[in-house]
Amino acid sequence: MCGLLLVGQRVADRQPQEPRNGKPNTEDDKKTPAAKSGQPSGRYVERHGDVQGMQISMLNVGGAVQGAQIGLLNIAGAVTGTQIGLVNIADSVKGQSIGIVPYNREGGLRIVTWFDSTQPFNLGVRFHAGALYMMPTFAFDPGSAALVSTEPSHMRYALGTSLGLRLPFERAFVDIDVNQSQRSQGWEYHIDEATLDLRYRVLAGYRIVRRFAAFAGGGIRQYFPQGGPRGGAIQPEFSIGMEML
Repeated sequence: MCGLLLVGQRVADRQPQEPRNGKPNTEDDKKTPAAKSGQPSGRYVERHGDVQGMQISMLNVGGAVQGAQIGLLNIAGAVTGTQIGLVNIADSVKGQSIGIVPYNREGGLRIVTWFDSTQPFNLGVRFHAGALYMMPTFAFDPGSAALVSTEPSHMRYALGTSLGLRLPFERAFVDIDVNQSQRSQGWEYHIDEATLDLRYRVLAGYRIVRRFAAFAGGGIRQYFPQGGPRGGAIQPEFSIGMEML
């Protein structure tokens, strides 16, 4: 009888215990497994530990991601793959981060200011993610001279975005980028009447110290007036500037 009781006790000890009140009883039960999925969750928020596969929702939060995050806001640790969204945040990215604000700690952000011959004062915040960078820009022209005959000579400002590729050569680098911006007519800014500018540039730069670089180059400005006289212009331009942080 005693032997039977002992054997019964050992068998009971080996059986998995049901969670009490929906809570795990052991440390192993508490561990969050890596999410493995290739389908949208159908939820507004998709939150996991490590992710292998895809997260697709309005807000994606993950640890180490091997695959892709697609949403309005993506947050992760180390990403091996792709982030696609309006705002992407990660510790590091081995792959590409595509968005208006693709920030990661390794790539960081840089403040860029430059002068160019068709739009004098320019400021941008450049986010590097892998070889690509995204840069929201702001430009100001005090109206010293009209650029083409169809443009009145007065103050203008422009909001835009640049998408570019950086080719590093130790402390030197070459940037190839495209900028799209829309220029106001005076202080008023109407999106349907703003002038559309496209700029295609090649810039060569040199990092003088760790947090400061200078660059110069040129390209082509393509100009499209909207809500006014039809026509446009293509003209060369020259740029010179500096990059900090």
